[in-house]
Amino acid sequence: MKIIVNILLFSTLLLAKYPTIYSALGDEIYSNTYNIAKLKEVDKYLKDRDKIDRYIIEIDELRQEGLLAQKSSNKKDKTAYLKKLRNYSKINDFYKKNAYRDFKLSMKNRDNTLFSQIINSGMIDVEANRYAIMEYYKKNKDRLETRGVIERFLDEDRAEKIKKSRQKKSYMSKKRFKEEKIKRLKKNDLLKKEAIEKKLEEETKRKKIKIREEQEKNLSN
Repeated sequence: MKIIVNILLFSTLLLAKYPTIYSALGDEIYSNTYNIAKLKEVDKYLKDRDKIDRYIIEIDELRQEGLLAQKSSNKKDKTAYLKKLRNYSKINDFYKKNAYRDFKLSMKNRDNTLFSQIINSGMIDVEANRYAIMEYYKKNKDRLETRGVIERFLDEDRAEKIKKSRQKKSYMSKKRFKEEKIKRLKKNDLLKKEAIEKKLEEETKRKKIKIREEQEKNLSN
C-alpha cells in the first residue's frame, strides 16, 4: 500500500502544476523531490526511507498550499507559504550536500556500489562532474557497472568520436578533391601551353619555309 501511495505522489509531483508564486525558490524544491525519493534505492539511505517518505508527502502538501496562497488576497497566506518554502529549501540543500559528499567519499573509498547509486540518483550535477566520473570509471571499469549515467557518457563519447572521424574523412576527401582539381588545372595549363608552343613552332616553320621559297624565287629571277 505504501509503495502505491508513493507512486501516486511521484506522479502528482511530476505532472502537477507548480505554484507560480515564489517559483524561483519553489520550482527547485518540487522538481528535485523525485531525485530525493530515488535516494531510497541507495543502500546508505535505507535507514532514512520513512523520513524521505514523509518529506515527499509534506512537499505535495506544500505544493497545494502554494497554489492556494497564490490565489489568496491575504498577505499572511503568502508569507506563511514563503516561510515554509525557505525551511524546505534548507532540507533540499541538505540532501544535495549529503549526496555530493557521498559522491566524493565513494571515489575516495573506491565504493563502487555507492558511486553508481549516487551518480544515477539525479542528486548531483553529473555534467559538471563528468570528468571526475569518467576518470573514476576508467580506473575501476572492471568492477563497475556501465549503466545509467556512465552508459550515456560512453554512448556520447562514441558518437563524438564517430562524428570527428567522419569530419576528418570529409576534410581529407575535400582536401584530396582540391588537390586533384589543382593538378587537373595545372595539367590543363601545361597542355594549353604546349599546344600554344607547338602552334607557334609550326607557324615559325611555315614562315621560314615561305621566306626561303621567296628567296629562291627571287634568285631564279
